[in-house]
Amino acid sequence: MSTEVKLSTFQDYRNSMNKYILPRFGNMLITDVNYLDIKKLVSELTCSAKRKNNILVPMRSVFKMAFLSGIVDRNPMERVKNLKTTKPDIKPMSMDEVKLLLNHVSERYRNFFIAAFFTGMRFGEMAGLKWKHVDFKMRLIKVRETRVKGEEGRPKTRKSVRDIKILPPLMEALTNQKKKMMGHETLQMIYEKYYSYIKNYERDEGSAFMDKVFNPSMNQAQHEITLGQQS
Repeated sequence: MSTEVKLSTFQDYRNSMNKYILPRFGNMLITDVNYLDIKKLVSELTCSAKRKNNILVPMRSVFKMAFLSGIVDRNPMERVKNLKTTKPDIKPMSMDEVKLLLNHVSERYRNFFIAAFFTGMRFGEMAGLKWKHVDFKMRLIKVRETRVKGEEGRPKTRKSVRDIKILPPLMEALTNQKKKMMGHETLQMIYEKYYSYIKNYERDEGSAFMDKVFNPSMNQAQHEITLGQQS
C-alpha cells in the first residue's frame, strides 16, 4: 500500500494494525477470524466512530487480498458496515477573539494566522501553498497541493481542490509575506507591481464582510489601544 497512498495515510494504516488489530488477531489463523470477533473488537474500541472506521480500513484490505488470493473462502469484513458518523460541532472564533490574537501574536506568525482566519485552509494546505498558486490578478488562492509530515501531494479530497477569494486583510498579509521572502526594503515595489491587478473591492461580495464585521472590529481595537496609550 505504501506505493498507492500518501505517506501519512500509510503510517496511519501501520499504526492501526500494530496498535489495535494485531494485538487482537495476530496469533489467530485468518480463517478463524469471524464476523463476531470483528464486531467485538469494534465495540471495545474507545474512540470516535470515524476513528473506528479508519482503524478497520487496513483490515478490510487484508481480508480482501486474502479472499482474492484464495487464502480464505469468505470475507467477514464484507458484512462489517462502517459506523455512522456525525459532523463535529464547529465553534469558530469571534472577530473579537481574532482581533485579540492578531494584536498579540508575534509578527513572525501574523501573516500565517491572517491567512488561516480568512481562508479556512487546512494546515497542510497552507504549508504546501506556493506563490504560483496565488493569483494576485484575479485575487484568488488556488488550493492544489498539501504538505503533511514533509511530504507534498494532492489535496485530501476532490472537493479540497478549490479557489479561495482573497479578502483585503489577506491581500495585505500576502504582500507583506512576499516582501519578507523577496527582501524588499519597502512595500512600494510590491504595490507598484500588483496594484493594477487588484479588483475594485466595492463590487466584491467580501466588501460586506469588511464593512460590517472586520473594519468596525479593527477600528474599535485601534481606539482601545489609543486610549490605553493616553492613560
